[in-house]
Amino acid sequence: MTIVDQLENWLSENHRNLEKQGFSIARVKCKPTDNSAIYFDIDVASLMARATIWESLEVDFDVFELDGEKQIIAEYHQGIDPADLIRLLDKFFARLKELPNKSTD
Repeated sequence: MTIVDQLENWLSENHRNLEKQGFSIARVKCKPTDNSAIYFDIDVASLMARATIWESLEVDFDVFELDGEKQIIAEYHQGIDPADLIRLLDKFFARLKELPNKSTD
């Protein structure tokens, strides 16, 4: 199973639970290349987040404020073990939940 397949499985298994937590997720599979990727955009409160995973075992997590385009999280991992993907995703969503909800400030 490729790392992109792992991500798709994780999203399928967790999508409903993540929506219950207030996350709106749009999944996009990029056109096949030598280094295929999949990314998903996450809307929560006044934030926009994106996670991108490449077949080359690279993972990129970014979070921006929508009102000012200020980047809050910029995290890049290279050469990860595919088994670590789930741990990284869980950690990323835990960090997103901890960010202030600006719509209720």
